[in-house]
Amino acid sequence: MNYIVSALIGMAAMSVGLLLTNKYSMMISPRIGMWITQVISVIVIYSWIRIVNDRFTPVLKTGWAGIGYAVLAGLFIAIGLLGLAEAFGKGGPGNVVIPIWGSMIIWSSILTTVLLGGSMTVLKGIGIGAAFLGIVLVSIG
Repeated sequence: MNYIVSALIGMAAMSVGLLLTNKYSMMISPRIGMWITQVISVIVIYSWIRIVNDRFTPVLKTGWAGIGYAVLAGLFIAIGLLGLAEAFGKGGPGNVVIPIWGSMIIWSSILTTVLLGGSMTVLKGIGIGAAFLGIVLVSIG
């Protein structure tokens, strides 16, 4: 269950990060702001790799397919972050932009189930439907 604690920490940090992204997009170019945030992200992630003593060498020897997926993920995540920055830069209010952008969680859950064989129960399906409905209501309300 320790993965739930990690997920909760990530959720809390992303929530604050999105609030700050909305704020800086009103003050500076959202593209420059996103670049700054990603440079900081790289520094923090690299530092964490060093702190937990994770090794790059075994990955480079055996994980080329994983590295390829990581590169593709990075490209799609960059596009997603730029879409977020552009939406804020065009004056989109955070209480509309963030729920729409955040619906990636719903789509990721569906794609994981369909393409990677993740489990889907009736309760999970109801939860996904309720989350989607909530995003629609928050965005149009």
